Amino acid sequence: MLTRRIQHELELLKRHIIILKKVMGCGPIGIMKLSLETGIPDHLVRYSLRVLEQQGLIAPSTQGAIATKSAEVAYSEFMAELEKISEITEEIKTIGLGPATSP
Repeated sequence: MLTRRIQHELELLKRHIIILKKVMGCGPIGIMKLSLETGIPDHLVRYSLRVLEQQGLIAPSTQGAIATKSAEVAYSEFMAELEKISEITEEIKTIGLGPATSP
């Protein structure tokens, strides 16, 4: 299906944002607590933390993950990007509403 890759990437983004938001609100926070509070399995939490750390949005500490100064800015940018994605998906929906055209 044409959208399978997009759906997968959006699911990953959703999980990363859930983890980032939790770290921003509750940090420092460890993997086990993140897993318990979000319902996301430990191994997926660990992966998301690694991605967020590579992006410079969180940092490890002895007590658990903490948000960096750039996390708030990045979160706002995520929300703006999601709005753009939403607009594009709405446009795609309207394409499907009209009659089919043949070449």
